[in-house]
Amino acid sequence: VLLSQTNIYLTTDVDPSQVQFVRIVPKGRTFVIEIGYKEELPVLQEEPKRIAALDLGVNNLAVCSSNVMNPVLVDGRYLKSVNQRANKAIAAAKSYEKIHHGLKTTDRIKSMYLKRNNRIADYMHKASRYLVNQFVSNDIDTVIIGHNAGWKQDTNMGKRNNQNFVQIPFNDFIDKLTYKCQMEGIRVICIEESYTSKCSFLDNEECCHHNSYVGNRIKRGLFKSQTGKLMNADLNGSLNILKKGMQSINQWTDPLYQQCLDQNAFVSPVRYNVPRG
Repeated sequence: VLLSQTNIYLTTDVDPSQVQFVRIVPKGRTFVIEIGYKEELPVLQEEPKRIAALDLGVNNLAVCSSNVMNPVLVDGRYLKSVNQRANKAIAAAKSYEKIHHGLKTTDRIKSMYLKRNNRIADYMHKASRYLVNQFVSNDIDTVIIGHNAGWKQDTNMGKRNNQNFVQIPFNDFIDKLTYKCQMEGIRVICIEESYTSKCSFLDNEECCHHNSYVGNRIKRGLFKSQTGKLMNADLNGSLNILKKGMQSINQWTDPLYQQCLDQNAFVSPVRYNVPRG
């Protein structure tokens, strides 16, 4: 592919006839070359039958529930660690430059931001690829993703927790998941996730505001139902996201609820640690 108005040629695995555009995007001290190409998407199945749902968060980047596959959990603690280490180093560098040179930023500080962002982007690509591979191997036709417009940054979680939510690009992660799913012919539904973590899926509690809730989170990571049954708290949220998503298209049924119970009620999610580097 020849870059317009230059003598620069780029090699790509894509047939040149499919290339739609090539653009150079400045990012800090570097430039990123983006190549857009046309891809024919498979036809979606008419009705959802094999469904998965994702609850996104910080310590657990994504917890997946389903009516046909065992639950899985993508670890997010590495991203949290990347943020914390980078923020500490950047804060120290900023303080030094301000005190000694009166500068707010330098090429070195910009490079530190870029390095952090690249690590996060790499992790997001690998995590989304793992999940989509799981969906394909289990013939999933519909994925429901819980979305929060503010991603809890506006809640009073303390400075460090708010910082983690702000700097983990969940919307970008959803975009990566969405296009990878679409290329495999998998339908993606994004729904607002309010009350999914508070309501008890095991008790079939409706996901809405209640003056009191039948279940409760007894400690970090564990949800207790009205009958005393225990479930991974994020898995409970993921199942409620599945429920809300199917209700939004009038496809939630008693048999589907039972399938979800059978697949998730008595097992813990299998943890997946994304390869680094």
